[in-house]
Amino acid sequence: MRNTLIPILVAICLFITGVAILNIQLWYSAKAEYLAGARYAANNINHILEEASQATQTAVNIAGKECNLEEQYQLGTEAALKPHLRTIIILKQGIVWCTSLPGNRVLLSRIPVFPDSNLLLAPAIDTVNRLPILLYQNQFADTRILVTISDQHIRGALNVPLKGVRYVLRVADDIIGPTGDVMTLNGHYPYTEKVHSTKYHFTIIFNPPPLFSFYRLIDKGFGILIFILLIACAAAFLLDRYFNKSATPEEILRRAINNGEIVPFYQPVVNGREGTLRGVEVLARWKQPHGGYISPAAFIPLAEKSGLIVPLTQSLMNQ
Repeated sequence: MRNTLIPILVAICLFITGVAILNIQLWYSAKAEYLAGARYAANNINHILEEASQATQTAVNIAGKECNLEEQYQLGTEAALKPHLRTIIILKQGIVWCTSLPGNRVLLSRIPVFPDSNLLLAPAIDTVNRLPILLYQNQFADTRILVTISDQHIRGALNVPLKGVRYVLRVADDIIGPTGDVMTLNGHYPYTEKVHSTKYHFTIIFNPPPLFSFYRLIDKGFGILIFILLIACAAAFLLDRYFNKSATPEEILRRAINNGEIVPFYQPVVNGREGTLRGVEVLARWKQPHGGYISPAAFIPLAEKSGLIVPLTQSLMNQ
């Protein structure tokens, strides 16, 4: 029993150890992928804000002139040629002075107040079409230039094709994710991983990969799992062969009894005078799995000496 149990335990330990090592490697790999995805998303947002920054330069030049049809056309052209911009607004002394839309219209229900930053996430309630936006601000003297960026462009920048991770844009205490409106962080947020932009005041936050994931093991390491299983089975097989080879005669006999290799043979008892069958005599024979039969003279003395005669007899009677 002991020799049978040890190879099984060794195989289980080898398999568990191999799976644990594989899981740690896949976890580190997932962390690296998630981080690379966050940097990719941050780079996408940087490109969008770079367009907004360039658009404000055009608006600065217009702010020094009059706001007529030509200037509005220039603002509208600038907003149209930049693929991610929505509108450009010039405010003087807090009042809308010129925009990229005809008639100096704006798509904001109110002009938001910026904190100490040039970025602001405006919730859906602040827009005419009830969709959240990202605002980029450039201020000089009494003039403020606002550039609005649609939520669809922000969500597109956050849409990194990686499984199991969700990227969220954070500006100050406000966040926006792939879906939903702008939310304000009032306490603990489950996403602990983050990447800060080196150019603008925003952060990409995301969820860390779970330490153990059965789906990740199957999806990323199925082939290695099969290899680990084969190695564990091979180790168990070699150990079993070794223990069987070095087992004592007593252990070999005990294993044979447990495996039912000691089988009964029935020899008739005949009355010679009457010529009638009076009964049978049960004789034990050892039937080897890969050979013939072994005479009881070879193992009965060992069974009697080692005390295995009792389980041997019980096995024969059960059969």
